[in-house]
Amino acid sequence: MRDRRRFVTIVGGAALLLTLTFLLLVSIAVAAFHLSSLQVNEWRGEVIVGAIFVITLGAVVWGMLRKLQSHYSRREARAVTVTFAAVSPVLMGIGFVLGMTVGGFADVAFGTQSDVVAFACVVVGSAAVTALLMLLVSGLAMGITRLTIKSEERASISTI
Repeated sequence: MRDRRRFVTIVGGAALLLTLTFLLLVSIAVAAFHLSSLQVNEWRGEVIVGAIFVITLGAVVWGMLRKLQSHYSRREARAVTVTFAAVSPVLMGIGFVLGMTVGGFADVAFGTQSDVVAFACVVVGSAAVTALLMLLVSGLAMGITRLTIKSEERASISTI
């Protein structure tokens, strides 16, 4: 039980950190570089957002790998980290779309007409949905890695 709790804490925390840091840095970049006023064919905004994502993802994945290596085998930690890094762009995109829906429902449930509350609901909804999706995929990667390790151990015992 503690093993699962530790895994959820490490991977879920990394997913939340990645999502919220990315949203914060993109918001700062939009305000600082006036990215919303760029022409459609200009590439500067895409490069800035891409660089922010790569730097944020690299820092979060590095920290997550260090934490996972202190509690799990090297192979398990690397498998989860590589899976997290590989699928996070897709899952963040899905999480942002679904998060807007979840945030919209939460805003209606709160019954306010404030744009700040609506934006906060969308950010929290996006972060929560993204973290859940990343937890599911990373947990699947951990399970497959553990099954692979067990089957390799059985195969090596049967050949002796």
